Amino acid sequence: MRAAWRVVAPEPARRKLGYALDAVAVETLFVGGPLLLTALLAIATPVVPLVITAALLALGGVGYALTGAARSFTGSGAHVGAHAGPGSEAGGGRPRPVVLARGVLPAFVVLAAMSVGFGLLDVSLAGLAEEIFGSADSLGYLFAGIAGGSAVGGLLYGAIDWKGPDRGRLPWLLGGFGTGLVAVALLAGTGDGDPSLLLLVPVLALTGLFISPNLIVLQGVVDDTAPPARLGEAQAWLSSAVTAGAAAGNALAGKLLEDHGPPQSFAAAAVAVVGAAVLALLVQGAWRRAHDARPAVEVA
Repeated sequence: MRAAWRVVAPEPARRKLGYALDAVAVETLFVGGPLLLTALLAIATPVVPLVITAALLALGGVGYALTGAARSFTGSGAHVGAHAGPGSEAGGGRPRPVVLARGVLPAFVVLAAMSVGFGLLDVSLAGLAEEIFGSADSLGYLFAGIAGGSAVGGLLYGAIDWKGPDRGRLPWLLGGFGTGLVAVALLAGTGDGDPSLLLLVPVLALTGLFISPNLIVLQGVVDDTAPPARLGEAQAWLSSAVTAGAAAGNALAGKLLEDHGPPQSFAAAAVAVVGAAVLALLVQGAWRRAHDARPAVEVA
């Protein structure tokens, strides 16, 4: 779906707005989903949310497949010129895996590292609700804080006419996310008195402000550096980076929560995200060279 944005919004500036709406929609669902689940469980058996989930997936999938963008999308959304660029099939021979293309692999690694932080954060919030607040009833508030902040951050980032390439802002955005996680870890480890929800939820919201902008920038980096004829494949690898990193973070969080508790698990999330920020800083040159070497395309 993210690659099909090239059909809906061929101009880069408008496409960035599309990526912003995409990221905001995802974060809004992270707020609305738990709230809907809570409401359904209050009036129905647990099987009802599962049936509704299946229905929503079916309706959404069919609805997307019927859109003009999905029906006309060919994989790149662009006509490639005589020189198809690295990683394409031009010139014969076996194509290079797009994930190894210059520019795409660094984006994959950075997002995977950040997603380890995502996975740690999600499970750590559940652990915090159970171990410190005594029940899972507060979990919805915690998720609403982080996801609501991310939705607002995505809207703000997409609305601003930034100067210079977005990739240069990525280390700072990741650094802001990591700094917020450090603050959450410190609050979770206050020791004497448990952290108040009235304090923790706003801190989570401020932390979340930096989440969606990171996703927007990385989607744009792939657009700017991947072989034009294989953008759909490159964006799919980016989605794989999210799920793989989050899965690793989930597993690590379970072990940390069992052995040490929520503060250490949040601290590990901060380390993962700050590590992603350092990686993003180190690969700026590679992204610039990949962008400069990319052939011009005529958008369909």
